[in-house]
Amino acid sequence: MDFKGDFAMRGGRCFPLTVSDNYSRKLLCCHGLASTAYAGVWPQFERLFAENGMPWSILSDNGAPFATRSLGGLSRLSKQFIDLGIRVERTNPGHPEQNGRHERMHRSLKAWLAGVDSVREELSTLRMRLDAFMKEYNEERMHEGLGGAVPSALYRPSPRAYTGRIVPYEYDSQAIIRSVRQSGEIKWRGRMVHASALLAGERIALLPYGDGVWEVRYRFHPLGFLNDRTGRIEPLTQWREIARPETPRCKQRV
Repeated sequence: MDFKGDFAMRGGRCFPLTVSDNYSRKLLCCHGLASTAYAGVWPQFERLFAENGMPWSILSDNGAPFATRSLGGLSRLSKQFIDLGIRVERTNPGHPEQNGRHERMHRSLKAWLAGVDSVREELSTLRMRLDAFMKEYNEERMHEGLGGAVPSALYRPSPRAYTGRIVPYEYDSQAIIRSVRQSGEIKWRGRMVHASALLAGERIALLPYGDGVWEVRYRFHPLGFLNDRTGRIEPLTQWREIARPETPRCKQRV
């Protein structure tokens, strides 16, 4: 998933939200939005999940609204995915080639829109153009990487039905559980440690890692490492020498 940049339109700017299936390359969403705010983005994913089921993982870059600089890169949107049991995967900063198939689709979309004078068009008209591109890309354009097939012929919806219900998460029996206060802090060994205001009211787990270091997780998502000596949770990016714990392979990714 990604935004294909933004461009001027009559009365504002258009931000095309794009979501594709990693296996079949089917473009599941190509919808113009007036901003990248959560309020407009989340309804698109609700629609996608209702129509196609939920994937096991979602890959994005590190930009808004998919990620932030907070612990674990959590944003309101990525937390919503995690709450639904969807693993959040991200490309390394400055490496769009790690989502190469999606980037190639973006080049095709850019070429499709090259002759459009978007400044003169309303958002509704641009959305119709994006719908037309999605139809051609999925149903008419043969892909060499798919053996000449079209994406729609290979795509299969996920069997994971979307209900919108958040299922309580059961942590490992070895985990020490802490509730995040409204301030975004947890109490640990007699002092307050900042975690994330986004997780206020949620439970996070601390798992022994060794030598006074604890791995901190929200559900299955790694947030960082709590160091007893400093009393701080260090983001994963500051612990490059510590291997990131392995996670189960996901069956389906978008």
